Amino acid sequence: MMFETLDRADVLAGAHPLFPAVFRWLRENGATAADGRHRIADGAYASVESYETHPFEKFETHRRYLDVQVVVSGEETIYLAPPSTLAVRTPYNPDRDIEFLSGSSTAQCVMPVPMAPGRLLIIWPHEAHAPGCHPAGNGGAVAGTVRKIVVKVPVEAPGTAD
Repeated sequence: MMFETLDRADVLAGAHPLFPAVFRWLRENGATAADGRHRIADGAYASVESYETHPFEKFETHRRYLDVQVVVSGEETIYLAPPSTLAVRTPYNPDRDIEFLSGSSTAQCVMPVPMAPGRLLIIWPHEAHAPGCHPAGNGGAVAGTVRKIVVKVPVEAPGTAD
């Protein structure tokens, strides 16, 4: 997990060869991008959506893509946990690059990450996460509307595979 603000994201640019293009796209297009899917570069794409937050339900992990999540408006909590502390709820689906895991949002090893406009969270495939949850600051019980961008970045950037 890497947590930063979008205006300082360049300090993380060296962590993946596609991050400079991703951060540039987010700064130039993020605030005005229409809902839907937007191609960025070399297999990286952004999904822009608006939704109501929900109570914690389940964790998810990915294998082929990492997430760069940025809230444009509203607030939510994303819970992070080591997958080794969770139980498989729905086995990995390679077509959707997702596996669902069961666990508690209040377990000792779970970390809530408060997301607000301009905050950027990078979630690596080995990190279980539960996005879109009610903001923890209001006791985790009150829904709110969020507009968010999730950029899916291929773990193996073109030209980096052995």
